[in-house]
Amino acid sequence: MHAPQPSFSERRIPSRKGTLLYIGLATSFLTLSGLCGRMETQIEIDTKSYLESPTSSLALMLQDFRTPGYPLFLDLMESLGSLDWVPWIHGTIWLAAVGCLLATMSLWGIDRYSLLAVAIALGNHPFLHFWSRVVISDTLAMSTALMSTAAMMESLRRRQSGWTGGWLWTVACLTFATILIRPAFLFLLVLWPLVIAWWRWTNDREPLRGAIRDASKLAAICWSPLLLYSLMRWMVVGHFGLVSFGGYNVIGIAGQFMEEKDLKSIPTELQETAKEILVQRDRHPTFLRNDDDRFSLMLDRYNPLIWEVTSPIYEKKQLSRLNINQQLTTLSRVLIRLHWRDYLWWLAFNGRHGIRGTAMQVGANPGIRLLLMLGIVMIAWRSLPTSLTHRCSPEDASSEFRYQPSSTGLRLLFWLSLGMLLGNVMLVILVEPAIERYMAVSSVLPSAWLAVAIQRFLVDISPS
Repeated sequence: MHAPQPSFSERRIPSRKGTLLYIGLATSFLTLSGLCGRMETQIEIDTKSYLESPTSSLALMLQDFRTPGYPLFLDLMESLGSLDWVPWIHGTIWLAAVGCLLATMSLWGIDRYSLLAVAIALGNHPFLHFWSRVVISDTLAMSTALMSTAAMMESLRRRQSGWTGGWLWTVACLTFATILIRPAFLFLLVLWPLVIAWWRWTNDREPLRGAIRDASKLAAICWSPLLLYSLMRWMVVGHFGLVSFGGYNVIGIAGQFMEEKDLKSIPTELQETAKEILVQRDRHPTFLRNDDDRFSLMLDRYNPLIWEVTSPIYEKKQLSRLNINQQLTTLSRVLIRLHWRDYLWWLAFNGRHGIRGTAMQVGANPGIRLLLMLGIVMIAWRSLPTSLTHRCSPEDASSEFRYQPSSTGLRLLFWLSLGMLLGNVMLVILVEPAIERYMAVSSVLPSAWLAVAIQRFLVDISPS
């Protein structure tokens, strides 16, 4: 007889052999990537703002439109002698985060072949083979977000034998670190309590009141660091919030709706600036052409409106970034209120664009393509007769194509994937276009879940 399997909450960390095997494979992968020239530092437009972000003064650091997480990381890299280390550190942290996720999935009872499929998918994700080379915050932030996801899964696993406050605080600290590196992950502060409430109510059969109580506890722990940080910014620079940048983003959308008749509805102190923005906007080349559909034109006009029209106007005023952001936020709110139907239209089309972009990135993942090709080969092989005179009878074939229901851990991974996808898309579309770079976040966990689904299908059709 087989020994009884321990419950999820009684399982301990994976074997040392498996851990050493993963470390060896990850090290070999990074070394091979370096030899193939895939670890060369790449500079993008946004890199300059991270490198120039002040970190020597607390007041200047908190007033800047970049959160301090990634600039401090770059300071550390420069102290090591060169930014050439950035891709290697990005890649190492990414693979460590994937290892944390695999370890947690293993503790949920997910089999080793499913874990291999996840490793193939995430080991070939653009965050590793492309974005890790670029000196921007994306890969580092997604890595800490993956670690936060792993900590969330572990806290839910241990909830079966009682809450462990240490894991909840681990989730909170990793989430806050992620947000300090890249504020676009603010949706995690809403996602994690929702996951707790939904999972406790639907899977653990906890009464709704108890599920909400657990979610409230996590929400209080997760929001505490952000509230303390925002209070510190209010005391130092006079602004309560994570960062002073939202106005820059949303004016790229709301500014496209502005019409001359709107000027009388804009606050008096902003009317002159709004009129100047309107005049300069209508003279810009991207606003002189109408050779594409409306949504594509809005995508093309977004960055020019911010950085080539609005920003130069405010540079002449010599205001602080804090004041500029406050004025742009006020102006954008007025314009959205006046053109709320246009804004709803933008949300709908931008959301569709984001979902479509996520699906395309998942499908373009080399690891997913490899697994799909294996599936096609397996199906083709199974369709061949076993001899010149014999095929499997329909009854035998149907018995071998059996459905294997997902384990509890895979159901949790599915809900986390769906939450990450929707949370990221819903936050992005509010203030900026859902471009490929931003939708890469939405494709990580869905790629992992889809890889497991394909692997399980391959198991079903493989010969017994």
